Amino acid sequence: MPLRGNLLIYERYCFASKFINENSKVLEAPCGFGYGAAYIAKFSNNVEASDIVGDNINFAKSVYPISNINWCTNDVTKLNYSENEFDIYISFEVFEHLSLDSIDNYLKEAVRVIKKGGKFIISTPNKSMRVNVNNPFHIKEYTFIEFKNILEKYFKDIEYYSILNSMVISGVNPSSYSLIAVCTK
Repeated sequence: MPLRGNLLIYERYCFASKFINENSKVLEAPCGFGYGAAYIAKFSNNVEASDIVGDNINFAKSVYPISNINWCTNDVTKLNYSENEFDIYISFEVFEHLSLDSIDNYLKEAVRVIKKGGKFIISTPNKSMRVNVNNPFHIKEYTFIEFKNILEKYFKDIEYYSILNSMVISGVNPSSYSLIAVCTK
């Protein structure tokens, strides 16, 4: 991956870590190859890292054998966790990969597994800045207004951020590469 791509990923996790303390129970789903969960494990004593792809979990377990991470296979639209279990749920760059008919289940599950006062931290590419980009793995990319309208069906307290010049900034910048929302239950 190009350096710029790695910086954008790293910046998201640095940003999310500001909401985490050692007693936070954190879920990252999907966790992909596990680098984000490994980073978050520096800040929390209890990290659940979940992905629908078993090979991703097996890879992550072998590369990041960290004692405070529990690696498991899970579907973000049908999470195998209890209600009100997590203080923080991190879900970066998955929204655009989900089928339109699974978005509601994904967000209902987020609300279900987060404790009252907990945070759901989500990011997605900003469609407005990707007019000439065609990612065949993205089912739908969202403008800020589309993203906001969907999230506000499930969360009333939402703070929006933008990734601009490899940095997370407060608010929505129309020329940002990605959008981040911190949704409080």
